[in-house]
Amino acid sequence: MSLSRRRFLAASAAMPLFAPSLALAQAKEFRLGLITPNGHSWNKAALKLGDDLKAATNGRLTMTVFHSGQLGNEPAMMQQLQSGALDMGFIQAAEFGSRVPHIAAINAPYIVRSTPSVAKFVRHPAAIKLFDVLPQETGTIGLGWGITGMRAVFSSKDLTSLADIKGMKLRINPTPVYRDFYSSLGAAPTPIPTPQVFDAMANG
Repeated sequence: MSLSRRRFLAASAAMPLFAPSLALAQAKEFRLGLITPNGHSWNKAALKLGDDLKAATNGRLTMTVFHSGQLGNEPAMMQQLQSGALDMGFIQAAEFGSRVPHIAAINAPYIVRSTPSVAKFVRHPAAIKLFDVLPQETGTIGLGWGITGMRAVFSSKDLTSLADIKGMKLRINPTPVYRDFYSSLGAAPTPIPTPQVFDAMANG
């Protein structure tokens, strides 16, 4: 049996899954990488995807999930996807936005007002169409978007108004759309990869 894009998307629960061409051989073990730690919602979704894939193919297709950046950071995993050393990955839009600027449009502020609205938005044809240029620009195929909730700002001190973030070093994903947004509010946006955020805050 073949596994269609529609069926694969349904199994992935619209997570931010990217992969090079997937040739479905008689038996295949896929490798999937992500930077989030074991127990994170993306990791749970990846494990569920592996279970669904195995069940849907009667064990012909299986998946090993490498969480917590075991295969390197997102730029490293992108290189592995492009070379064929890695089959699939959950890659943040911030990483893709630094390579293909219009992908960052998914993170534009005020498009939606609630988490349920985000879940609907990432399945909209316009959001899916953003993937169309990925094969040409990055050598990967976008299978779906994922969410972990709305964008939030956490601070080590009380913030009561926009004036309070003037000049504040505010961590952002390394993508221009975040830089421009928080710069316009007067903050000092500081790009830091996701796995390094906790240490950066702990060290001030």
